[in-house]
Amino acid sequence: MNILYICVLVSVCMFVSYRRGLVRTLISLFSAVLAIFFTDKLAPLVSKALSSNENIRGGIYSFLQANIKFPDIESAVSLSAQTRVIENSGLPDFITKVLIRHNNPEVYKILRVTALEDYILNMALNAALNALAVIITFAAVSVAIFIAGHALRIISKIPVIRVFDKIGGMILGGVCAALFIWFFNNIFIFSVFNHF
Repeated sequence: MNILYICVLVSVCMFVSYRRGLVRTLISLFSAVLAIFFTDKLAPLVSKALSSNENIRGGIYSFLQANIKFPDIESAVSLSAQTRVIENSGLPDFITKVLIRHNNPEVYKILRVTALEDYILNMALNAALNALAVIITFAAVSVAIFIAGHALRIISKIPVIRVFDKIGGMILGGVCAALFIWFFNNIFIFSVFNHF
């Protein structure tokens, strides 16, 4: 990744976090971590559901078949010729390495293919289905967390609950302060005694 993109990304994130403040940024970060966790657990199930849907699978396969072309693929019979075709495909290096590494009879058997073109298309199909599953799952989980967060904000404004929310926030703040003090003292003591 270009250093300019990294600097712009860091600057934008810092500016947005500055405008939002620490608490809202921490809540947002926690929500993102939660969304990533649930996406990791649920995406394989969504991927299986997408894979079992013949319309989705067939549509993506047809799109890939129309857009992925390899010259001289029919003449690539030997493994070294197949490797050359994959290397000269113009695909990104990480995809090329995966295709070369998995170009063997065992993977052909798992994918139920016999030709190099079918192998490449099926590997691309599986990657596309998995990527689509991750995107769909992350979006759905993020929306669910967003809705739950807004529902909790609305509920916390009810007068009786608001009192408990304020008292609970005060207690949690005290616990966080105690943990911070304990952590700081232990780090301070450790660093002082570590120098002797």
